[in-house]
Amino acid sequence: MKKVQQQQHRKTKLLPQFESEINDYLKTCEEVYTQTQQKNIKARCTGFMKFIQSRGLEDVSKLRYVDIQVYHWNVPRRDRNQMIYESSIKLFLSHLADKEICSHGLGWYLHYMQNDRIVAAEEVMVETPKQMSTSAGRIPLYLSADEYRRQFSKLLIVLEEAHLSENIISVYENVFKLHFIFMDMNGFDYSFTRAIAWVGAAKEAFNTSWPTARRAMWLFDDYARNGSLVVGKVYTSKPSGFDFLPEWCTTPISKYVRQREKTKMSPSTIQMDVNSCTRFCVFLLKEGIKSFNNLTAATVKNFNIQDKHQTAGGKGAYNSRIRKFLKFLAREGHVANTSLYQALGGPTASYEHVVITLNETEKDNLKVFIASAESDLEQRDKACILLGTEMGIRGCDIANLSFSDINWKNKSIRFRQEKTGTEAWLVMPVSVGNAVYCYLKDCRPREAKCDFIFITTKAPYRKITSSCCYQALRRAIPDRKVKGSGFHVTRKSFATERLRNNVNPDQIADAMGSATRVSIVPYLSLDDERMGLCPLSIEDLGIQIKGGFGDV
Repeated sequence: MKKVQQQQHRKTKLLPQFESEINDYLKTCEEVYTQTQQKNIKARCTGFMKFIQSRGLEDVSKLRYVDIQVYHWNVPRRDRNQMIYESSIKLFLSHLADKEICSHGLGWYLHYMQNDRIVAAEEVMVETPKQMSTSAGRIPLYLSADEYRRQFSKLLIVLEEAHLSENIISVYENVFKLHFIFMDMNGFDYSFTRAIAWVGAAKEAFNTSWPTARRAMWLFDDYARNGSLVVGKVYTSKPSGFDFLPEWCTTPISKYVRQREKTKMSPSTIQMDVNSCTRFCVFLLKEGIKSFNNLTAATVKNFNIQDKHQTAGGKGAYNSRIRKFLKFLAREGHVANTSLYQALGGPTASYEHVVITLNETEKDNLKVFIASAESDLEQRDKACILLGTEMGIRGCDIANLSFSDINWKNKSIRFRQEKTGTEAWLVMPVSVGNAVYCYLKDCRPREAKCDFIFITTKAPYRKITSSCCYQALRRAIPDRKVKGSGFHVTRKSFATERLRNNVNPDQIADAMGSATRVSIVPYLSLDDERMGLCPLSIEDLGIQIKGGFGDV
């Protein structure tokens, strides 16, 4: 039967408009293919157009996905030639699409059918936003299929300019094209919820590349909303506790968070607010409470009793945020008792930590690492470590250093500290300057367009995070395993060393970017030599030890 159909459409006389389109396409092939190849391409395109004509089509703009599908399954040829044959048709369809005669998806569809990567609409189960953490906090964004295609084409160019690897860009391109086919053939506009549902149904199609495929959907949505590439952003599919709260909880929390955002609170502070309020509401649900109107002081106290934390400081941090939320609920009329916040415990008492510094063995190991650093990563690690040990700069501030912060002529670094917001203007030792210069000259990727000094080793290039400084320290002294002691130990060692060398405390405070000497008081106890010069006389204090304490 298939052979009969093949013979019938081969005998069909090609319509003039179809022949004209083929000849127009062949003109674009003259400088690309040999005459023999052009002859083969013409034969393949002619055979395809005759098949389309045999289905009753007289206008290429009326070409549908079902026509491509029927052509793929019903025109027999030897398997070893099928991919080559259909590749010519795919390029011809792309030419027609560039002329806006037909959809770009038709040629892509023919290509992806060869390896069975098409996802049917009935396989895609679109979940409600309440079931999906992916939709939390995102205002619906709708694009036509053609607008989606134009946007992802721009994004692919941006990704190339950001020097992303060719393999990753190839996966992204396949994802975007397959999603466009899904939208175009089913008449869907773009929606983020449906996009995530689609990529979820396409796990088998992408196999081990599926996590990258899913990231592509997130990346596109951010790009379509912001008009720029959000490099290095982490996306997670794990739902948060907030996503499972009922509306009577989420609505007030969302309004409270928006008020906090207006006060210019940092994203990390806002997230801590959400986490604290969520923890409180989860407890209320377990207690069977279905409205804030039912909240009592006893319930708040019970929450405080059962809420466990590793430290008193951690408990106090959560309680302070929940107290503010309870005050907000009172202002908004969600609770009748305006004093409910007083049922939570107050701030924790102040306390001092034992200061931990690098020991002599660790310092020697650091010197060995710094002297032998060769690779690009080791040179970056070396510069970061020296900024910490020789200048006492915090890891977060090292990550934020930009080219304008360094004055090479005056051998100084001037920056605004992230933790305190105060400006620090520090002298840059020669060892530090040489390390930073060598990194910039020989190791920092030249194609990076980032203004920050220390950037990632792989594209897309972006500034490092403070955790990279800690990882640098771990690579330099891998045997060091001190719980609760991270890169900040370099700053503590910096202050301690200068105290032991009789440097004036005010000068140390200036070198550390501190406003007063109060911040270096904890390090005084580590100056063993001079602490030994400050004993208190028992006799001068009037303490009598004769006869033992029992006789006093």
